[in-house]
Amino acid sequence: VAFDLAGNEGEGYTDLFSVTDNTPPTVNLDTPEDAVTGALSTVSWNANDNAGLRSHHLSFTVDGGQEFVFIDSVLAELSSYEWQVPDSLVSGECQIRIVSYDLVGLSDSDTSGNFTISDGIPPVVHQITPDSISIPEYEDLSVTWDATDNIGLDSIQVYYSNDGGSTFDLMGILAGNMTQFSFTVPAGVTESAVVKLVAVDLAGNEGEGYSDLF
Repeated sequence: VAFDLAGNEGEGYTDLFSVTDNTPPTVNLDTPEDAVTGALSTVSWNANDNAGLRSHHLSFTVDGGQEFVFIDSVLAELSSYEWQVPDSLVSGECQIRIVSYDLVGLSDSDTSGNFTISDGIPPVVHQITPDSISIPEYEDLSVTWDATDNIGLDSIQVYYSNDGGSTFDLMGILAGNMTQFSFTVPAGVTESAVVKLVAVDLAGNEGEGYSDLF
């Protein structure tokens, strides 16, 4: 707007131009509580932007931040996420990272502190097979089995009962990779003998299985 000496006014206009957002969002991520494999872990955060948020991208690391693995991207209005912890994930240096984007693609990120994920899934024991459905006292009985675990097996415990499982005697403790064991059947004629196997994983979780009666 221009004014002359008599007070008259004249005005002019520029061409249209754009004003762009150059202010990135801000995001703060809470450190999740310690979790167990296969369970849900709540990841929560607080994010803000002067113009508006577009989305949040979540990832995790188990090696203190050397490598991150993508979890999911979520809508801008969310401030928490229920993360299904993978079955095979055990770490004392787990972290979550979030990257928040605003409407023009500017971003901010934050990484949680360390939290622990421990193994909470017991081993599975099945297909326990004595090599005979009838065996004399004092002869060797061969037992085979299949045992699996989401992380790894530490040991196998073999038990024998001649009273249908009311009481058991420990016959041997084997390495976790063993799938066969033989022991001498103790005295005691019965039609209700049974073998029990207890598999112990690397975290101390136990899973057990039973043979058919013989």
